[in-house]
Amino acid sequence: MNATAGSPHLHVASAYSVHYGVTMPGVLVDQAAAQGDSFLALTDRDGLYGAVKHVRACLAAGIPPGLGADLAVHDDASRPLGRVVVLAQEHLTVLLGPATDVGQSLESGDGTDSSARLAEWLRLMPRRSIALEVVFHPTEAGRQCSPAAAARMLALAGHAGLPAVLTNAVRYGTPHAAATADLADSARLLTPLDRLGQPPEHGQAWLKPGPLMHRVARRPP
Repeated sequence: MNATAGSPHLHVASAYSVHYGVTMPGVLVDQAAAQGDSFLALTDRDGLYGAVKHVRACLAAGIPPGLGADLAVHDDASRPLGRVVVLAQEHLTVLLGPATDVGQSLESGDGTDSSARLAEWLRLMPRRSIALEVVFHPTEAGRQCSPAAAARMLALAGHAGLPAVLTNAVRYGTPHAAATADLADSARLLTPLDRLGQPPEHGQAWLKPGPLMHRVARRPP
């Protein structure tokens, strides 16, 4: 994984991701500009709802905008394959991360199954369109985005000869907004807060500045 000055964020949900994202696109762009980010993509859930506001804010701030979507996908037999991030830049890029069938298999520690699931994606999609999304949050093993799962995803990318892309799976601009994300989860899942348990991202899914993302990228697997 390469980390450069002004770390780009490629997986970012805004408040237009209903009951999931928290922060409005313009606020995210202002924060990215203030911390020197070199690029900011908006990948709202199941649509491009915040795209216009995002592009306008990026152009005003002098940041190259990126657009994409976080999509729920199914196979030909309607079996769920989790969620992928689709980015539209020079060409279509599909990020297979922790929320996909590949990532979920890696979390369970089943390397053979995850390799087989990745091979199926490669059968269906052009190789150059696929990258593996590595999300590192300091959570205990067995949870989504845990250090162990991130290390397995990175190793799988190396074994398959695919690029590994570091993201923070952003849901809010600052750590203080994590509590609002908890409320969004409660509404989306129709589950009382006291029964919700610890969220998968452990309060880490914020728009971290470059130095923090670089520290994660340099961390040994």
